[in-house]
Parts: sequence; C-alpha cells; structure tokens
Amino acid sequence: MATEKLVYPCPNCKQPITPKRPLISGVYKITCPHCKFQHQLRLDGQDKLGAAPAAPAAPAAAPAAPAPAAAPRGAGAPVPPPFGGIRVAGPGVAPAAAAPDASQPTKTETIVSKKMGKAKLTQLGSMFSFNKTYDLPLGDNIIGRPDSSQPSDISISGDDCISRRSIKITVGRDELKGYSYKLKVLKCTNPVMLNDQPLDLKYDEPYLNFGDIIKLGRTSLRLDPVK
Repeated sequence: MATEKLVYPCPNCKQPITPKRPLISGVYKITCPHCKFQHQLRLDGQDKLGAAPAAPAAPAAAPAAPAPAAAPRGAGAPVPPPFGGIRVAGPGVAPAAAAPDASQPTKTETIVSKKMGKAKLTQLGSMFSFNKTYDLPLGDNIIGRPDSSQPSDISISGDDCISRRSIKITVGRDELKGYSYKLKVLKCTNPVMLNDQPLDLKYDEPYLNFGDIIKLGRTSLRLDPVK
C-alpha cells in the first residue's frame, strides 16, 4: 500500500516541497528545490505508519532441479533504502553515521505553524518580581543592554551579561499570512539561546512562534500574543 506523501510550504519562497518519507521519524535537514533554502524540519517516518509489508515468497523450485542450499537466517528480509538527507541529532533521534558537510553549516530554523497575530515580549521575572512586557512594532526592534552611545529600541536593565544591541527581532505583516517575527543575533559575548538551543551569530535567523523563549545573559524573554 502506498504511503501518504509529505507536502509542506518552504518557509522562504512558500513553494510546496515533497520530501521523501524517511524510515524513522526525526529532524532532518531539507533543501528547497525551488530556492535552495536550507532548513530543519521534523518529518514523520514510516515507523509511524506501521510495519512494512512482508516480501513476497520466492517461487517453488522446478521438480528436476536440485534443492537449493538453505539461505542464512534473515537473508529474505527487505533491505531498507538509504535516506538521501542528513540526519540531525535531536530528542529521541540517534545521530547518523555520515557527518554533515562542513562547507554547508546547519541553520537553526523554525517554521511558523499557523497564522500569527500581534505579539509582545514578556521579560520573565522571579517569584519575587513582576513580569515586564515590551511592544514589538512593525520593522526592526533592537534589544540589548542600556547604553547612551549605542541605544537599543528595547533596553534590558539590571543584567550586565547582555551585550549592547545584542539581538534584532524583525516584525513583518501580510494580509493573508498575518504577522511574522524573525530573530537575528547582532552581537553577543555570552551565547544567545532560543528554547535552550544556542544561536550562531553568522548563520541562524529563525522565525519565532508564540511561547518561544529567548535567553540573553541571565534574562529570559518570551514571545506572547497580544490579547
């Protein structure tokens, strides 16, 4: 029985992509065939569709032919074809035997799962302090440590581990697709984390979803919907 085809839109050019379904569910590195944009995507594998059908039985030998030697145990089992993509280690996913090509650095990308509305940043406080909120208007929003010579649009006070003009969140809007929030690291002495994953200053420009948590220094910022 044929397996259901995987189809999803490219986060860059929005053209449909139909990757080959892998044998094992996990996170894979995908390259868009239309615009060559590389990103990571969690794919449901054949393991979620049930066991593969058994191989057809071999035809009976002709009566005059001698009996063939017994085949090694397990020799009749179907051999799974190799997956063409590159496996990326993640929760519950074993690393692939082949290492990724060093000339093609892996980008941390998230795909917006649904149409998003207007959002704000919430600075998460401790149990003894209140959460602060910051508006995110359309366009570029620079976030960093307060500095009169290099001011940020959103200044985070009380944390000297944050760099000046550390990150940028670019807010876009489309009448059909809603709002988009793209994160870019501009400068960081300490690693900038997105959902506990470090971001690369040169290569990573992920889109944000509601509930994503950005960590700068000792400060945590969460993307929340505006009610």
